[in-house]
Amino acid sequence: MNRIAKYPRVSSEPPVAAMREKRFDWPVCYETERLLLDHIDAFLAHNRFARQLAERMRTETGTLLPDWIDYIVLPEGEEGALRKAGVCEDPRGETAGSAFALHHPEAMLPRVLIGQANGDLPAAIAIHPESLCDFMAAYG
Repeated sequence: MNRIAKYPRVSSEPPVAAMREKRFDWPVCYETERLLLDHIDAFLAHNRFARQLAERMRTETGTLLPDWIDYIVLPEGEEGALRKAGVCEDPRGETAGSAFALHHPEAMLPRVLIGQANGDLPAAIAIHPESLCDFMAAYG
Protein backbone atom coordinates (compact mmCIF):
# COMPACT_ATOMS: atom_id res chain seq x y z
CA MET A 1 0.00 0.00 0.00
CA ASN A 2 1.22 3.49 -0.80
CA ARG A 3 1.97 5.17 2.56
CA ILE A 4 1.78 8.64 1.08
CA ALA A 5 -1.78 8.13 -0.13
CA LYS A 6 -2.71 6.92 3.35
CA TYR A 7 -1.79 10.32 4.86
CA PRO A 8 -3.17 12.99 2.53
CA ARG A 9 -1.94 16.52 2.88
CA VAL A 10 -4.22 18.47 5.21
CA SER A 11 -3.11 22.07 4.77
CA SER A 12 -1.91 24.14 1.86
CA GLU A 13 1.52 25.69 1.48
CA PRO A 14 2.28 28.59 3.86
CA PRO A 15 2.04 32.08 2.40
CA VAL A 16 5.18 33.41 0.73
CA ALA A 17 5.70 36.02 3.48
CA ALA A 18 5.63 33.33 6.19
CA MET A 19 8.11 31.24 4.22
CA ARG A 20 10.46 34.24 3.92
CA GLU A 21 10.37 34.80 7.68
CA LYS A 22 11.45 31.21 8.35
CA ARG A 23 14.52 31.42 6.10
CA PHE A 24 17.96 31.43 7.64
CA ASP A 25 19.60 33.22 4.72
CA TRP A 26 18.38 36.75 5.33
CA PRO A 27 19.63 39.01 2.55
CA VAL A 28 21.81 41.98 3.33
CA CYS A 29 19.97 45.21 2.55
CA TYR A 30 22.83 47.72 2.57
CA GLU A 31 20.88 50.73 1.30
CA THR A 32 18.11 50.35 3.87
CA GLU A 33 20.53 49.60 6.69
CA ARG A 34 22.70 52.63 5.82
CA LEU A 35 19.63 54.89 5.71
CA LEU A 36 18.42 53.73 9.13
CA LEU A 37 21.92 53.91 10.65
CA ASP A 38 22.25 57.49 9.42
CA HIS A 39 18.99 58.38 11.18
CA ILE A 40 20.15 56.62 14.36
CA ASP A 41 23.48 58.49 14.24
CA ALA A 42 21.66 61.82 13.80
CA PHE A 43 19.45 61.02 16.77
CA LEU A 44 22.46 60.11 18.93
CA ALA A 45 24.25 63.33 17.92
CA HIS A 46 21.35 65.36 19.37
CA ASN A 47 20.40 63.24 22.39
CA ARG A 48 22.98 62.93 25.16
CA PHE A 49 21.09 60.27 27.13
CA ALA A 50 20.70 58.03 24.07
CA ARG A 51 24.38 58.53 23.16
CA GLN A 52 25.50 57.58 26.69
CA LEU A 53 23.15 54.59 26.71
CA ALA A 54 24.52 53.38 23.37
CA GLU A 55 28.07 53.66 24.71
CA ARG A 56 27.20 51.78 27.91
CA MET A 57 25.52 49.03 25.91
CA ARG A 58 28.61 48.64 23.76
CA THR A 59 31.12 48.63 26.61
CA GLU A 60 29.11 46.78 29.27
CA THR A 61 27.21 44.23 27.19
CA GLY A 62 29.10 44.10 23.89
CA THR A 63 25.90 44.92 21.99
CA LEU A 64 25.05 47.75 19.64
CA LEU A 65 22.10 50.11 20.03
CA PRO A 66 20.62 49.24 16.59
CA ASP A 67 20.23 45.63 17.76
CA TRP A 68 18.01 46.83 20.62
CA ILE A 69 15.81 49.16 18.58
CA ASP A 70 12.18 48.15 18.16
CA TYR A 71 11.19 51.14 16.03
CA ILE A 72 12.21 54.62 14.92
CA VAL A 73 9.78 57.52 14.47
CA LEU A 74 10.68 59.56 11.39
CA PRO A 75 9.11 62.61 9.77
CA GLU A 76 6.77 62.26 6.79
CA GLY A 77 9.43 63.66 4.44
CA GLU A 78 11.52 60.49 4.83
CA GLU A 79 8.90 58.12 3.45
CA GLY A 80 10.03 58.41 -0.19
CA ALA A 81 13.67 57.56 0.57
CA LEU A 82 12.60 54.63 2.74
CA ARG A 83 10.33 53.20 0.06
CA LYS A 84 13.08 53.59 -2.54
CA ALA A 85 15.34 51.57 -0.22
CA GLY A 86 12.86 48.68 -0.15
CA VAL A 87 10.79 49.53 2.90
CA CYS A 88 7.04 48.99 2.57
CA GLU A 89 3.94 49.30 4.71
CA ASP A 90 3.87 46.85 7.62
CA PRO A 91 0.58 44.93 7.48
CA ARG A 92 0.89 44.04 11.18
CA GLY A 93 2.03 47.45 12.35
CA GLU A 94 -0.16 49.15 14.93
CA THR A 95 0.10 52.88 15.40
CA ALA A 96 -1.82 55.69 17.03
CA GLY A 97 -3.30 58.68 15.29
CA SER A 98 -2.17 59.41 11.75
CA ALA A 99 1.16 57.58 12.03
CA PHE A 100 1.76 54.38 10.06
CA ALA A 101 4.36 51.61 10.24
CA LEU A 102 6.89 50.60 7.62
CA HIS A 103 9.31 47.66 7.55
CA HIS A 104 11.67 45.89 5.18
CA PRO A 105 10.08 42.50 4.47
CA GLU A 106 13.40 40.73 3.95
CA ALA A 107 15.68 42.33 6.51
CA MET A 108 16.05 42.18 10.26
CA LEU A 109 15.91 45.93 10.78
CA PRO A 110 13.88 48.11 13.12
CA ARG A 111 10.43 49.14 12.02
CA VAL A 112 9.85 52.76 11.10
CA LEU A 113 6.85 54.78 12.19
CA ILE A 114 6.09 57.73 9.97
CA GLY A 115 4.51 60.45 12.05
CA GLN A 116 4.88 63.88 13.52
CA ALA A 117 8.51 64.87 13.92
CA ASN A 118 10.32 68.18 14.12
CA GLY A 119 12.67 68.79 11.23
CA ASP A 120 14.69 65.98 9.69
CA LEU A 121 15.70 64.26 12.92
CA PRO A 122 14.04 61.12 14.23
CA ALA A 123 11.37 62.12 16.76
CA ALA A 124 12.00 59.02 18.86
CA ILE A 125 13.81 55.73 19.01
CA ALA A 126 12.22 52.96 21.05
CA ILE A 127 14.25 50.05 22.33
CA HIS A 128 12.90 46.65 23.24
CA PRO A 129 14.81 45.12 26.17
CA GLU A 130 14.25 41.46 26.97
CA SER A 131 13.29 42.37 30.54
CA LEU A 132 12.12 45.87 31.34
CA CYS A 133 12.75 45.41 35.08
CA ASP A 134 16.34 44.24 34.52
CA PHE A 135 16.96 47.04 32.04
CA MET A 136 15.65 49.69 34.44
CA ALA A 137 17.80 48.29 37.24
CA ALA A 138 20.91 48.36 35.08
CA TYR A 139 20.38 51.66 33.31
CA GLY A 140 18.29 53.66 35.78
